[in-house]
Amino acid sequence: MFPIRAGAAGMAMCALCALALPAGAAEFESAVFEAAAGKLSVHAAEEIDAYSIYSSRLAVEDLNDTARLGLADFAGLHNGTVLEFRLDAADSAALLGMSAPGLVADHAAVTFRSGAASGAQSLQLRLIGGIDDIPTPPTLLLHATYAADVRVLEVRTAEPIDTSSITTHKISIRGDHCHVVYPSIAEFEGVHEGKTVVRFEMSDASHDIIEMMVNPRLHAAAGAFVAESAGLRSGEDEIPLSVVGIDGGQGGAAKPAGLQPGAVCRFAYSVGDPSDILTAEKYGAMEAAKLALDAIEAVRLGLDAWTQLNGGITFQRVEGEADIVVEWIGYNPEYMGQGCLDCLAHGAYIRVALESPDCRGAMQALDQATIIHTVAHEFGHNLGLQHNTIPDHLMWAESGFIQRPYDDLGYAIPDLPRGQLIGEDELSERYDSLTQDLDEYKRELRALDRRIDDASSRGDYSAANSLVGQYNAVVDRHNRAYYELVEVVDDLNCLLNVS
Repeated sequence: MFPIRAGAAGMAMCALCALALPAGAAEFESAVFEAAAGKLSVHAAEEIDAYSIYSSRLAVEDLNDTARLGLADFAGLHNGTVLEFRLDAADSAALLGMSAPGLVADHAAVTFRSGAASGAQSLQLRLIGGIDDIPTPPTLLLHATYAADVRVLEVRTAEPIDTSSITTHKISIRGDHCHVVYPSIAEFEGVHEGKTVVRFEMSDASHDIIEMMVNPRLHAAAGAFVAESAGLRSGEDEIPLSVVGIDGGQGGAAKPAGLQPGAVCRFAYSVGDPSDILTAEKYGAMEAAKLALDAIEAVRLGLDAWTQLNGGITFQRVEGEADIVVEWIGYNPEYMGQGCLDCLAHGAYIRVALESPDCRGAMQALDQATIIHTVAHEFGHNLGLQHNTIPDHLMWAESGFIQRPYDDLGYAIPDLPRGQLIGEDELSERYDSLTQDLDEYKRELRALDRRIDDASSRGDYSAANSLVGQYNAVVDRHNRAYYELVEVVDDLNCLLNVS
């Protein structure tokens, strides 16, 4: 799916001017979008070299919006002179919402059979149909079987599908717990029986994971298939997977409690850019860069805390599509983090705050230990864990999803410090040091008081006066420490926003 922002109304005159066909540019003759088929066709003046198409150099745009046509949308080369792209319902609606959309081709978007590369060109996009003509994505999955003895996954569809449109990374097998298998291109065997049966020859690694699954299901994300007759991308769908040839037959088994012996749970996660919140304007360039790196590393450490105690769980950081999306959020007085509950099979997310205001409204960054704790806590929610009532427990919270009695689902729960704000540790250490100094000064004053009384009782007023001088010097040091302690307490209370 390519991103299309909603188009702005009332810009038709200017948009048409901007996208007028330049004189002498005739490599692409026309571009047509058919709403009912979700199909965008680009017609060229001569035959195109099928091996030299750069779909990323083609875009649909008006003055305000741009939709880059990616390889995922490229349906193929037709009749030698027609490039075809398929759009899903959301992208079709966004394109139709544009004001006078046009096709823009960058230089060398294609190379022709003659060897000439196309030049930069713009032309108006012809629209056939409107929003009401966009059909509902078809549900194509009928039945799925995994034959363990021959290690073949067979998926039956409701109608013939376009064999060139299968997107394997959008097809997965999921169990009740955390097992996920993505059939790879290497495992794809092909389409059979009138284009209604898709087969994969599963690898040993995939077989081992399927073998441990409970209630396995075949999941297809939107766009995993394209219906041949209508040319429409499939909608999201999920059906039970019938497993044949594994003792015990998982289908219909009860959901396990937590991580079962031998379970393998591999999760890919992506991390957003923390510098959008930890800006140089607030923290200075060098400190902001360090804080951003610490935040990204904190995600790895927070997830790794689960791996260390639950050996079947592993994580891999990726760019782009991921099982868990980690996002950074601004300060919210209601929570420091958010995580969806029991959602690892479908779009898990973790949202983490990076700062908190002091009593004067100045933002203070949270330290790495706090971020680690928050990430680990929210991933617990992803696993299906609710809140615990024990204050030192990783899953503790004062309200929301409180579970009595608490169920750990069989997981070993990490024990992590809650962390604090940047600067809190230094102020706390200074508070402790000043408190110790004040206690020592009080002991010195009590001792000097006794010595002054003793000298006075003996009539040794010279010694008594000397001791009084020492006493006053200690009082001065005591008072300076006391006033500094008051300032530290004020700063600490302000940092923690304590009234």
